[in-house]
Amino acid sequence: MKPILRTLPVLAMLATAACSNLNTIEERTLTGGAIGAGGGLAIGALAGGPLAGAIIGAIGGAAIGGLTAEEQVKVDPRAPTGAPAPLGQQPARP
Repeated sequence: MKPILRTLPVLAMLATAACSNLNTIEERTLTGGAIGAGGGLAIGALAGGPLAGAIIGAIGGAAIGGLTAEEQVKVDPRAPTGAPAPLGQQPARP
Protein backbone atom coordinates (compact mmCIF):
# COMPACT_ATOMS: atom_id res chain seq x y z
CA MET A 1 0.00 0.00 0.00
CA LYS A 2 1.32 3.42 -0.86
CA PRO A 3 2.29 5.62 2.10
CA ILE A 4 -0.02 8.41 0.94
CA LEU A 5 -3.01 6.09 1.10
CA ARG A 6 -2.19 5.24 4.71
CA THR A 7 -1.90 8.87 5.76
CA LEU A 8 -5.10 10.14 4.11
CA PRO A 9 -7.50 8.65 6.71
CA VAL A 10 -5.37 10.05 9.53
CA LEU A 11 -5.34 13.50 7.93
CA ALA A 12 -9.10 13.34 7.41
CA MET A 13 -9.67 12.52 11.08
CA LEU A 14 -7.40 15.33 12.21
CA ALA A 15 -9.04 17.80 9.85
CA THR A 16 -12.53 17.05 11.15
CA ALA A 17 -11.57 16.81 14.82
CA ALA A 18 -11.44 20.59 15.17
CA CYS A 19 -14.94 21.14 13.75
CA SER A 20 -17.02 20.70 16.89
CA ASN A 21 -17.58 24.31 18.02
CA LEU A 22 -18.27 26.15 14.77
CA ASN A 23 -20.76 28.97 14.45
CA THR A 24 -23.29 29.09 11.61
CA ILE A 25 -21.09 31.03 9.18
CA GLU A 26 -18.13 28.73 9.78
CA GLU A 27 -20.31 25.65 9.26
CA ARG A 28 -21.69 27.07 6.01
CA THR A 29 -18.18 27.92 4.81
CA LEU A 30 -16.88 24.45 5.60
CA THR A 31 -19.85 22.72 4.00
CA GLY A 32 -19.69 24.92 0.91
CA GLY A 33 -15.99 24.24 0.55
CA ALA A 34 -16.47 20.49 0.83
CA ILE A 35 -19.32 20.43 -1.67
CA GLY A 36 -17.43 22.73 -4.02
CA ALA A 37 -14.30 20.58 -3.81
CA GLY A 38 -16.29 17.46 -4.63
CA GLY A 39 -18.04 19.08 -7.57
CA GLY A 40 -14.84 20.67 -8.81
CA LEU A 41 -13.03 17.35 -8.55
CA ALA A 42 -15.70 15.62 -10.63
CA ILE A 43 -15.75 18.32 -13.30
CA GLY A 44 -11.97 18.61 -13.26
CA ALA A 45 -11.62 14.85 -13.72
CA LEU A 46 -13.75 15.06 -16.85
CA ALA A 47 -11.77 18.04 -18.12
CA GLY A 48 -8.36 16.52 -17.34
CA GLY A 49 -7.35 18.58 -14.29
CA PRO A 50 -8.94 17.12 -11.15
CA LEU A 51 -6.64 18.87 -8.66
CA ALA A 52 -7.20 22.30 -10.17
CA GLY A 53 -10.94 21.65 -10.33
CA ALA A 54 -11.05 20.61 -6.68
CA ILE A 55 -9.10 23.69 -5.56
CA ILE A 56 -11.21 26.10 -7.60
CA GLY A 57 -14.42 24.37 -6.48
CA ALA A 58 -13.38 24.48 -2.81
CA ILE A 59 -12.56 28.19 -2.96
CA GLY A 60 -15.79 29.02 -4.76
CA GLY A 61 -17.93 26.82 -2.53
CA ALA A 62 -16.40 28.22 0.65
CA ALA A 63 -16.93 31.78 -0.57
CA ILE A 64 -20.56 31.16 -1.46
CA GLY A 65 -21.20 29.25 1.77
CA GLY A 66 -19.59 31.94 3.91
CA LEU A 67 -21.23 34.88 2.17
CA THR A 68 -24.76 33.50 2.00
CA ALA A 69 -26.83 34.95 4.81
CA GLU A 70 -29.02 32.65 6.87
CA GLU A 71 -32.11 34.66 5.91
CA GLN A 72 -31.50 33.91 2.24
CA VAL A 73 -32.01 30.19 2.72
CA LYS A 74 -34.82 30.07 5.28
CA VAL A 75 -37.46 27.45 4.56
CA ASP A 76 -41.09 28.37 5.10
CA PRO A 77 -42.44 25.85 7.65
CA ARG A 78 -45.99 26.54 6.44
CA ALA A 79 -45.21 25.36 2.90
CA PRO A 80 -46.51 21.82 2.35
CA THR A 81 -43.29 20.59 0.74
CA GLY A 82 -40.85 22.69 2.76
CA ALA A 83 -40.25 24.86 -0.30
CA PRO A 84 -38.47 28.18 0.19
CA ALA A 85 -40.77 31.11 0.78
CA PRO A 86 -41.15 33.54 -2.14
CA LEU A 87 -38.75 36.46 -2.09
CA GLY A 88 -40.05 39.28 0.08
CA GLN A 89 -42.44 36.94 1.92
CA GLN A 90 -40.04 35.38 4.39
CA PRO A 91 -41.68 34.11 7.56
CA ALA A 92 -41.56 36.48 10.51
CA ARG A 93 -39.00 35.75 13.18
CA PRO A 94 -40.41 34.72 16.55
